[in-house]
Amino acid sequence: MKKSITLIATLLLSNLAWANEGLTSPGLYKNQSYTTAISYELLAKSSDWKPEKGEVPVSPTKALQLSKAAILKEFPNFGAIKVNGIALSETNKSTWLYKVTISRKLPAENKDDVGLFTYFVLLNGDLISPKNLAAK
Repeated sequence: MKKSITLIATLLLSNLAWANEGLTSPGLYKNQSYTTAISYELLAKSSDWKPEKGEVPVSPTKALQLSKAAILKEFPNFGAIKVNGIALSETNKSTWLYKVTISRKLPAENKDDVGLFTYFVLLNGDLISPKNLAAK
């Protein structure tokens, strides 16, 4: 069972894709599919920071704090949070953003209840949260 959870996590983490309208990342929680999506239009409104310009305007710690607060607000019973990764990446539109990947620290008796999400944090402090695909 642990191998299947690891495989799901690996597939979701590596599945960041550029669609015609922007960047998307899949998620999964309680057998529901989620997607985090950001449009090129919204990316254009982010900070125009470049590494050569100095310190990043939003720290990795701040990106994580925003993401954790959002997941606990949306899913109060999510449980203990495991941080799978925080990556500062340049998009193909020369804009930078954080990809914060969070999962649940699963209790031993509940290995099938996967929770895995990616949050996008723009360098102006805006947070892009996952949306339930069934709710569309």
